[in-house]
Amino acid sequence: MNRKKIYKNEKKVTNRSKFENFLNNLSILRPDLTINFIKEILLNQHLYLDLNKDVKESKTCPIYHYYTFGYKEGRAFCSPNFRSIKKQSLQTGTKKVVFGDIPKNNASFLYRGYFAEIRNQDKNIIHNETELMKAITLIFSANEIVFIRPTIKSFKTKYFINLAKILNIKISMNFDDLLLPEFVLSKGAIRSQVIDISLVKNNLIEDSAILLNADKFILSTKELAKRFSDFNNNISVENNRLPIEYFLTEDEIYKRNNKKENNKIHLLYLSGSKTHLKDYSIISGCLIKLAMEYPENFCIKFMGTLIDQTSIFSNLGVETKFIPFVSFEEMINEMGRNDLVLVPLEKTIFNNAKSNIKFIEAASQGVPVIASSVDEYNAAIVSGVNGWLCKDEFEWYDTLKSIILKEKNIQAVGLAAYNTAIRSYSI
Repeated sequence: MNRKKIYKNEKKVTNRSKFENFLNNLSILRPDLTINFIKEILLNQHLYLDLNKDVKESKTCPIYHYYTFGYKEGRAFCSPNFRSIKKQSLQTGTKKVVFGDIPKNNASFLYRGYFAEIRNQDKNIIHNETELMKAITLIFSANEIVFIRPTIKSFKTKYFINLAKILNIKISMNFDDLLLPEFVLSKGAIRSQVIDISLVKNNLIEDSAILLNADKFILSTKELAKRFSDFNNNISVENNRLPIEYFLTEDEIYKRNNKKENNKIHLLYLSGSKTHLKDYSIISGCLIKLAMEYPENFCIKFMGTLIDQTSIFSNLGVETKFIPFVSFEEMINEMGRNDLVLVPLEKTIFNNAKSNIKFIEAASQGVPVIASSVDEYNAAIVSGVNGWLCKDEFEWYDTLKSIILKEKNIQAVGLAAYNTAIRSYSI
């Protein structure tokens, strides 16, 4: 037998062993279930064979094929007919599983999944890069599964919800944005005209049907709790918090502040995505006016995917820089290199329901923010003490002017913000 054939046979054995171990582990985790029942809830075998004639002709087990090859090849998942499958009365799991079909470096996944559970030993976190057999094995060990921003467009989300219901696992849903169709007009993407309103509304309507499966909602703000109460009374408000590991020490803040050049005030605007174009318009006029009046007193950096604004300011003689998206850790570090973070937000119900993570992130580095007067920033900031709040463009201009002319002790305000974040928003 030649080497290629030996290697091919060894690979088959390895794949088969991995799949058999997968089934065996599921059976161990749920000894109340028969192996036939487990297979029934893993795949609609008849439909998979009908859709994949090559698998049918090869006489390969459809479950084995999908989980070993088909999933990686991008073949369609054939969901079991859960309506004909009896829900189990027992619930033997012990772990909390947190799932979001979004990238693991997504801010919502970090704050609502990883950071929120960082001190919990009895948890497992899965995301869109987690291998499917591993994800299902972890679900079989669960007594609760928390879905972060679930969407019906995710086949994994739909399947895992049905799987949880059949296995009698508690279903919680975790949101940090007002993703309900009746508030579509207040979304930044719509107000900034970067996406079609009918498409967004239809997606939100479809996703809202999935909310009826929740046993509990975990929400980041009181405003969200108020708006989601029509779907379920079992709601807990858990504010976004940043792990203490990301915070500088006070000594580090003092040392960094002493090293900073004091000739200019360094401003940072984190635009995130283009959906914040309307928010940015709140401050664009006053920033340009300040650039025309005091170009030597400040410099400004833009971070994110907002249309590059640097040419406007450089033409007015202001030192400026554009920074594209970076990792979460680098974003936090970049905040610490500046004196003030700008957080303009339109006064809409969508923004009033958002959390104040920019305050938390900047404060972790001893840097204050100047923010629009929306609910969660009002809750965190005492204007002039641990940050600044502005109601309109005129207040933005007057406050920024006094800051860049160094009429305010910006470092003392940053330290006060730091102490607020340590006390109320760290974990």
